[in-house]
Amino acid sequence: MTELARHNLVRARERLHARPPRSHALAALWSALPAEPEVLRLSPHRTVLRLPSESSPDRRDWLLKLYHPRRRGELLRRLVSIPPALRELAGHRALGLLGGAAEQLAADFGLFARPWLPRCPAGDWGAELARLHRAGWSDPDLCLEDLLWTANGELVPLDLGHARFTPGGAPPLARRADLAAVAAELPPEEAEPLLARACHLADWDEACAAELLHRGRQDLARHRWVRSARCWRDCSDFVRVAAGCLRRGFQPPPGQGQVLKRGRRGEVVRFGQAVRKRYLRPGPLGSLRRRLPAASPAARSLRRLHLLELTGFEAARPLAWLGDCLWTSAVDLPVATLADLPQLAGYLRRLHAAGHGLRDAKLANFAIGAGGPVLLDADGLTPGHLRPHRDLGRLAAEAPAGSAAEAECLRAYGPHRLEAVSAWAARFRRVLRAAGASC
Repeated sequence: MTELARHNLVRARERLHARPPRSHALAALWSALPAEPEVLRLSPHRTVLRLPSESSPDRRDWLLKLYHPRRRGELLRRLVSIPPALRELAGHRALGLLGGAAEQLAADFGLFARPWLPRCPAGDWGAELARLHRAGWSDPDLCLEDLLWTANGELVPLDLGHARFTPGGAPPLARRADLAAVAAELPPEEAEPLLARACHLADWDEACAAELLHRGRQDLARHRWVRSARCWRDCSDFVRVAAGCLRRGFQPPPGQGQVLKRGRRGEVVRFGQAVRKRYLRPGPLGSLRRRLPAASPAARSLRRLHLLELTGFEAARPLAWLGDCLWTSAVDLPVATLADLPQLAGYLRRLHAAGHGLRDAKLANFAIGAGGPVLLDADGLTPGHLRPHRDLGRLAAEAPAGSAAEAECLRAYGPHRLEAVSAWAARFRRVLRAAGASC
């Protein structure tokens, strides 16, 4: 169990010991919780636990959510909004899910419990989303991990903290937004039939399906970029410190380390299984940039690497941002060569499909492992800003013009505008030749 989980549970036990739940069911479930329960989700503001059947009073598995926000003005928030534990219970009852219980013990502490629902294979997404929409449900913060299929083929939303319930059914715009969000995370072979059938049933035009899929992918990329800012504050993975942020459990190793690279704008030093990259930005402007997370090169790189971590792309694991230093995990893999250009082109294609660009796509920024390319340096990642022909041209410029390696790279990427990519590749080759001549 992590340090954050222990801290949250100690704090919750103290609160519940001083003021136990009035509900006998919640009190019995809490008292039956093991000393070190299974933690499903964790943050400084919420803890989600699983109570196994062998410990519960009724011999059923239960899910418990503890809401303990550490925000200022929580009493004022409760005056203008319903507590999240009570919102969860109201949402479950609106969907006809029985057996749940909730209680708000204080302005900054709530408890919600419901019977455990095992995950089952997916069914008909279109029919079940339509059923939920007819019941008035919609969710502006929808993602697939918050939806569960039951044994009888029903789709159940698990997180109702942001759900909305509209009498008479969800509005058309909300239905489209939910369809787009689900389709963006499904594989293409499942997303396209879902949208085609939904558009047919709703009597929408044929272009609506492609528009919804494009919008959903854009919204998903934007949502992940917004969520990646969690690495700059206290969360389940990172902790805020005076000089920046640290991944929980990581401390910068002492000593001098082994210098891997040193230049005018920075240096890279390895300390065992960790790598430190120091950004050298002299002058008053550089000092100001180091103090502001949005402008600090180290903070920005930490966020970009964490974005890749959230999106599922192979990259060096971000460990910390401290002042003008970025710490990442060491990658003990060989650096990419010309023979690996087709794999790098495929990586770049997937990155573009996720809505992100990479303006510094070059061999030195990649390592090659058994699972494919691993990005070592995310300084050139451009979230939400796509220039695919420029990025592909930068990668193709690593190979000689007209060579078989360049042709394989362009073929592996897939459909593209050859004229635009070739123009960018020629431009980058001139820049690389000029840089080599000046060295």
